[in-house]
Amino acid sequence: MKDFYKRLFAVRVSTGVDNTSIFKHHGNTIIILALCLCLPFISIWYIARYVNTNIFYEQKKETLMSFAKVLDSQLIDGGYDEILTNTGMKDAPREEQIAALNEALRKITDDVAQSSQGLGIGYYSRELDAILTYGPSANYQHTVGIPIGENHPGRRVMASGKAEVSMGSMVRGNIMNAMLPVVRGEKVIGYIWANNLVSDLEETLLQLSTVVLLLLAFSYIFMMIIIVVFIHRMIKTEQKYMQALSKALEEARSATRAKSLFLSNMSHEIRTPMNAIIGMTSIAESTDDISRKDYAIGKIKDASRHLLGVINDVLDMSKIEADKFELSPVSFNFEKTLQRVADVIVFRVDGRRQKLYVNIGSDIPSTLVGDDQRLSQVITNLLSNAVKFTPDEGVIRLDSELISEEKGMCRLQIRVTDTGIGIEDDQKLRLFRAFEQADADTSRRFGGTGLGLAISKRIVELMGGEITVESELEKGSRFTFSVMLQRGTDDKKRLLDETRNWGNIHIFVVDDEPEIRELFITLSKTWGITCTTAKSGEEAVEIFKRNENYDIFFIDWKLPGMNGGELARQIRQKAAQKSVVVVFSAIDWVAIEDETRGAGVDKFLPKPLFPSTIVDVINECIGVGGTTARNERAEDDDDFTGYTVLLAEDVEINREILVSLLEYTNLTIECAVNGVQALAMFKAAPDKYDIIFMDVQMPEMDGYDATHAIRTLDVPRAKDVPIIAMTANVFREDIEMCLAAGMNSHVGKPLDINEVISVLRKYLL
Repeated sequence: MKDFYKRLFAVRVSTGVDNTSIFKHHGNTIIILALCLCLPFISIWYIARYVNTNIFYEQKKETLMSFAKVLDSQLIDGGYDEILTNTGMKDAPREEQIAALNEALRKITDDVAQSSQGLGIGYYSRELDAILTYGPSANYQHTVGIPIGENHPGRRVMASGKAEVSMGSMVRGNIMNAMLPVVRGEKVIGYIWANNLVSDLEETLLQLSTVVLLLLAFSYIFMMIIIVVFIHRMIKTEQKYMQALSKALEEARSATRAKSLFLSNMSHEIRTPMNAIIGMTSIAESTDDISRKDYAIGKIKDASRHLLGVINDVLDMSKIEADKFELSPVSFNFEKTLQRVADVIVFRVDGRRQKLYVNIGSDIPSTLVGDDQRLSQVITNLLSNAVKFTPDEGVIRLDSELISEEKGMCRLQIRVTDTGIGIEDDQKLRLFRAFEQADADTSRRFGGTGLGLAISKRIVELMGGEITVESELEKGSRFTFSVMLQRGTDDKKRLLDETRNWGNIHIFVVDDEPEIRELFITLSKTWGITCTTAKSGEEAVEIFKRNENYDIFFIDWKLPGMNGGELARQIRQKAAQKSVVVVFSAIDWVAIEDETRGAGVDKFLPKPLFPSTIVDVINECIGVGGTTARNERAEDDDDFTGYTVLLAEDVEINREILVSLLEYTNLTIECAVNGVQALAMFKAAPDKYDIIFMDVQMPEMDGYDATHAIRTLDVPRAKDVPIIAMTANVFREDIEMCLAAGMNSHVGKPLDINEVISVLRKYLL
């Protein structure tokens, strides 16, 4: 039986199943099932035929017996002997007695016999040992009155005079006989018998058997069809299952390979900045040259930020896989968000002599509500990839526009386009999978964890949008994504001072990039300012010779031929003293400040250019003042003299870092190395401490227990002293655990000094 089921459910995985392949896959199974089904169907047919035959024969016998009883009922009391007595033939010769009896009973036997076709009925006299009547007489007259032969099948019964044969029957050939004994007193004097051909009965039974057989055959065929269909569907189902299993297995293998490659990449991504940190630390320790130390510290800072970015990617991916990745919406300025992203990217762009253009749709609200940090993360990921995969002197564009707005919800579309290496069609599907890049060689050539796009995709989806890619090998790529953001309440555009007559202001823009010249022309038309442009220093000099009345000069620092510095000198020599020279460049202002000042440059604008920064410069140049208020407070404003902090941290270097970073704030900081010491210090002087920074993981007593112990102290200050958690566990459930323990807020490790200052401002000022 086990082997049968094994054969029944053994399925070969193939690419397709048709009717012929059913027998190829399950031929033996179908044959076994067919043979197994034959036996019950044959049995059913045999039983039905047997039952029907018996029923029909019993009915036939009962019919014959009823005819015999009809004849018997016609006889007068005394039977045939009385007939002979009444006719005076009692003592007549045997032949005459037979003739007399035949004549007397002929009409009766004829009437009974003719009531059923083929029926023969008569009387056997034991005394005469002969058949006296046999009707219908016209057909059987020649046999009447003859003795029963020695070999007649009924002779033994009829000659014996046994009464037990009254319900008996026997079949001779195709004739059925039914005998009814005629009893006078206790003596059987003869038998009434009836017979009939059973050929019509056999024909009926044959027809019935044929019908039954056909019905069974059709049922058998129907059952086989059901079995074949079932096996067909079973094969289909199992094929799909096996294909899905095969696909899942391949995906698991692919994921294993991807994660193995990811671990390899991670090793590289972590070791590279660690090598830089360790190496530059050794260089800083081995030199007394301050500039060399500063250079090494700068490199350590850059490598540390890169390492932190790698760790953040891994943490974000962990949140996504644990389905704990959430957004924190706030009100933010969209243009300022793009500026911050550009500030991060621009140095890498300039280092590779690439060009970065940023275009902000004019109908995008200036203030939006959403998670600006996550939005910046997506844009930064896409721009970083664009810079990474675009060769030197390539072009990168960041475009944004408002697609639609309904009930205050704005759908923004943001595109990052590059002229990089491009992506093959079969590689595009893998781009947004975790731990994967376009191909294995990509990570070796360009680095990266392969998590950025997977994280970006999840962020975009949480923001109600989607991300797509269009690319062609060696022609570049375009990543497009959309997000849903709520319109903010402060939607004032950055405009020039409306009290001034800006039609009298004339600016001169010199840049070899047509996109920059077009930007200034568009803005000038919007603001009502007169704008002249030139694409080179030489062209600018020729235009300037014809008209020297320009209020503000905007000059690209890197111009073909005559550079921005030389052009600025010539303009400064000939232009009116009131004219202002503004240089814009992707190079850091500190790197070129001395040279630009020597050339007579008044102000500097970083690339890429944004409308708000251009507006601010123009306002400042004519004495109106910038329209943008400073969001960050100066360090002089962060004076916390008179406040005391209790810092509970078990790692000495972490204590030193925080104390050093907050030194300029004039805070008094007292340290505890574990929760037990922190509790004791606070319990000894609860009014001394204005705020507590509590590490979560500490020996002896962790931050949760220490916080709970402080909150349960029977002193008023214990209930409301601000306690700030410090931990590298930055998942939402970790933050919720801190809050549930009685802490007021949370700062993540490694510490961001701006975040720490923000917390101090919130709870102390």
